[in-house]
Amino acid sequence: MLAMIREARTRRRSVATMALCLAVWGGMGLHGQTKCRCNVVHRARPKKPVKVEHVNADLEMAKIYAGMKNWPEAETHYVLAAQDPASRKEALAGLAEVRKRFNADKLAGEAAALTVAKSYADRDIQPEAEKLYQGSATNAAVSEGTRGAARAGLAKALDAQETDRLFASIKEWTERVKSSMESLFWVIALLLGFFLACTALQAIARRRKLILLHEFKSSSDEASRALSVTLQHARARMQHPALAPGRMPGFLLLTMPTFSDELEPIEDLELGGSKIPFAALAKEWGRPRVQISGGFDAGKPAGEIFAVIEAKRASEQIYLNQAVRTQVPAQQQRDLFDFAYDVIVKASGAYVDA
Repeated sequence: MLAMIREARTRRRSVATMALCLAVWGGMGLHGQTKCRCNVVHRARPKKPVKVEHVNADLEMAKIYAGMKNWPEAETHYVLAAQDPASRKEALAGLAEVRKRFNADKLAGEAAALTVAKSYADRDIQPEAEKLYQGSATNAAVSEGTRGAARAGLAKALDAQETDRLFASIKEWTERVKSSMESLFWVIALLLGFFLACTALQAIARRRKLILLHEFKSSSDEASRALSVTLQHARARMQHPALAPGRMPGFLLLTMPTFSDELEPIEDLELGGSKIPFAALAKEWGRPRVQISGGFDAGKPAGEIFAVIEAKRASEQIYLNQAVRTQVPAQQQRDLFDFAYDVIVKASGAYVDA
């Protein structure tokens, strides 16, 4: 019995000792595992919530545009920002401020135009004042008060220009009359120039059909004038066959050719400050059908006179030569008359044949 009790005590001690050893060993193993933190699941600690500040982009953009004095854009973004309950109060306050400044700038701009117009009117520059007043009076974007002030200023500017408009109307009428007179003058000048040009062309055409009598070269001016008078006298008498010194040719009875000294000379035409060289054109294009040239030597007691007749289409020239009794005036006149008669007959015959 005692043995059994001792054996049981020994067993209890062995079990206690074993349990103690297991507990110690288990505590050491747990301590080692805790130190290396292996396979240990930690519970996450809750973080402290961070407070986020609310930002409205439209509100910020509205502030930027307001700083740039771009009131329409600022007003648009303030209206969009007011849709956010968190920003509504600030957005409405900004909107009111923008509208207030916008109206102030608008009124200042309207007043500036009227101020400039009044300055022009005070300095009696009524046309410029009228333009500014008229622009403000017809501008639907400005206020009714500004339009009323502009209409009143416009009426004053128009009244101040009544005398100027009268003078302007008279000046305009005068300019129109002047312009009409200038146009009429130019029309008359063109018609007159056309008429003179036609006349000159007709003269050139007649020149081509006449006998050109060049001035005879003489030893003295007196002899040259005497010969010229004799030639004219002979042509005048030959137009009446009964007065002719000899028998008249048949072709001269029908028509007497025209000599160059029987027509007015062709002169240059001046039209509108420009000169048309009709004289040169007549000399170049109006070559006569027959030309007479010659000379008279009256210095000797028995003078001599000659003439050369050249027809346009004749192959040869006609040469006439005659002695002149220069000592006695009556005889000289008779000899010159006979020579002039002979020259006229020969030149007229060449004219008919040409």
